[in-house]
Amino acid sequence: MSNFLKDSLKNAPPYIPGEQLTGVIKLNTNESPYSPSPKAIAAIEKETNKLMRYPQVDANDTRKALARRLNIKPENVFVGNGSDEVLRLCFQAYLEFGSKAAWSTPTYSLYEILAGFAGAKIIDVRRRDDFTVDIEALAKAGADLTIIASPNSPTGTLTPLNEIDELASKVKLLLVDEAYADFAGITASKLIDKRKNLIVARSLSKSYSLAGLRVGFAVADNSIIDDFMLLKDSYNVSRIANAAAEAALDDTAYFETIRMRILSTRRRLEEGLSKRGWKVFESGANFVFAVPPDRDGGAVYKRLLEKKILVRWFGNDPRTAVGVRITVGTDEEISRLLEVIGE
Repeated sequence: MSNFLKDSLKNAPPYIPGEQLTGVIKLNTNESPYSPSPKAIAAIEKETNKLMRYPQVDANDTRKALARRLNIKPENVFVGNGSDEVLRLCFQAYLEFGSKAAWSTPTYSLYEILAGFAGAKIIDVRRRDDFTVDIEALAKAGADLTIIASPNSPTGTLTPLNEIDELASKVKLLLVDEAYADFAGITASKLIDKRKNLIVARSLSKSYSLAGLRVGFAVADNSIIDDFMLLKDSYNVSRIANAAAEAALDDTAYFETIRMRILSTRRRLEEGLSKRGWKVFESGANFVFAVPPDRDGGAVYKRLLEKKILVRWFGNDPRTAVGVRITVGTDEEISRLLEVIGE
């Protein structure tokens, strides 16, 4: 680091993403194993001869497509450079040095990093042994910003909508991180008219196979969307990303085909692991968190990698170190995984 970095950031840990290896069966970063909609690919090709021009300032084509898809108004939608931009803007807009941010671990590690950048105090209301959230305790934390991931990463745990509604009624500002919501089939987006203090962050990376284009979005009261518009980069979503996202959103038949295929394979994975004596936690996402009989997630990670299968091990927390998170790949990839585990 340079000598010019602010003192408040000099000890800030960087976010460490999942490994990006080649030549392996890649089941570690919850990407879709299937290509994007053919209509999205065609939209990308059509847009390439326009790249000398700046993109839409507000990604309005995607904004309108999301509004159609979710049956809400465009002014209740913000389109960002991945859902991580939405998270970053929340910390930038609503927290300052000494503010309080609360969530329940184990969960997405980026929250802690962003809180550190903001100089905010972190309140961790630990998840129960089954990884569900103690809503009452989280509400009592009295945070300026409360965050809940549903489905949660790395555990896949889904928080019921009635509990999210209850939490929103008791906290100052609630951010619900729904990066995997399409695989759960429920979303807190329907609560935004009722709860003006609710922000729902979502992504097109997983369920729409657009991880490489970085398109995420927020759904919230229009006053909160205005905050994001004030703080975002001038052109935060590229021409290609905007065009592909609109086309993918409108291709509902392809989306549903891929979604159902992933859910079917997830059931195969869950059943296969259970038959081999693993404890599998119920998942609402495109991955499962599972614990082997010997409760040594690190050993499983290493053994699978030796067989050129890459999964994710969260060894920095004793509650997750006992298992591994496995992305739902193709049927062939999951068959190979189960074969190796059974050896």
